Amino acid sequence: MSERDADAANIAAVKSAPTLDVRLPLIVLAADGTNGWVPADQTDLRKAGDAGYAAGRQRIARQSTRGVVVAVAHSSHNVPEEQPVAIAQAIAAVIAQLKGTSAQ
Repeated sequence: MSERDADAANIAAVKSAPTLDVRLPLIVLAADGTNGWVPADQTDLRKAGDAGYAAGRQRIARQSTRGVVVAVAHSSHNVPEEQPVAIAQAIAAVIAQLKGTSAQ
């Protein structure tokens, strides 16, 4: 599957997902792109891609009144593999919010 087809499939999946309680905490993790997902000589492509992804992440975060976008330092497209601690921290933060406490 091409990246374009995969993106289209992901968008369709998000659009068809069941509506959640808008009060649920939601953390959208965002790669900061410092691991070189776009070659340095293609800065225009990088800027266009970053703007598109940023808008998409904000749209997802707005699905909850408690939605936030969190940049993950030193990451590119594969945040779970590159920064697994960020995933664990986001999960802990959501659980803490649901319990009414703060994550450590």
